[in-house]
Amino acid sequence: MSYAPKLRVIDVKKVVLAIVITIIIIATALYLTLTHIQTSIPAKIPKVEGKKVLIVLFEGYQPKEYQPVREVLERAGATIDVLAMNKTIDIPYRYYIIDIEDKLSELATKYDAIVIIGGPGVYVRVVGKVPEPGLPHLEKLCRLFHEKGKVVAAICAAPAILAKAGILKGLRATCYPDPALVKILREGGAEYIEKAVIVDDNVVTAWGPPVAKDFVIKICEVLSSKK
Repeated sequence: MSYAPKLRVIDVKKVVLAIVITIIIIATALYLTLTHIQTSIPAKIPKVEGKKVLIVLFEGYQPKEYQPVREVLERAGATIDVLAMNKTIDIPYRYYIIDIEDKLSELATKYDAIVIIGGPGVYVRVVGKVPEPGLPHLEKLCRLFHEKGKVVAAICAAPAILAKAGILKGLRATCYPDPALVKILREGGAEYIEKAVIVDDNVVTAWGPPVAKDFVIKICEVLSSKK
C-alpha cells in the first residue's frame, strides 16, 4: 500500500492579506521619507547664483543652524566659505580670524554676505563669560560688510555681536530671548522685537534653530534682490 504525501494547505486569503500589509508598510515608510526630504528644505528658494557667502563659526556653534543654512544657500547657487573663530571647530574652514586681521576690507569686498551662526559657544563669548580675542576683528568685519551695503546676518546669540559692532543702532532686530542678549541688543541701539526672523536694512536676524530655514530663505531673498 502506498501513501501519498500530505500537501500543506495554504490559506490564500492570509497570504494575500500579509502581502497587502507589507506593501502598505513599505509605501508608508517611503511616503514619510519622501515627505521629510521635500519639507526639510523649502521647494521655492530664491536663486543666488554667483553670490559668495562667508559663514562664521565659533567653537560650540549650533549644528541645527549651520547645516540648513549651508544646505539651502548651496542649493540656491551660492558659493560658501567658512571663517573659523576658533581652530577647534569640527568643520573645514578657509580662514581663521586671527590670521586675517589685515585682510578684513578685502573679505568685505570679495563676499556678498556674512552669516554668523549661533550656539552656546557664541553665547558664552558674547556675554563675556569666555574671552575671545578675535571678537573685535569680527565686529570690524561686520561693520565693513554693512558699510559696503552687503548682507549681514546672525542667528540665536550672534545678533548680539552685531549690536556690539554698532550695526543694529536704529534697526529692528531679534535674537534668542535670553535677558543678557536682549540687553546687549538694546544697549546697541536696536529695537528688540520678539519675532522669529527680522530683515531691516540688509541685516537679517533670527532667534534660533527652529527658524533656521526661514532665516536662510530671508537671506536668499535679500541676496537675490541685489545685482
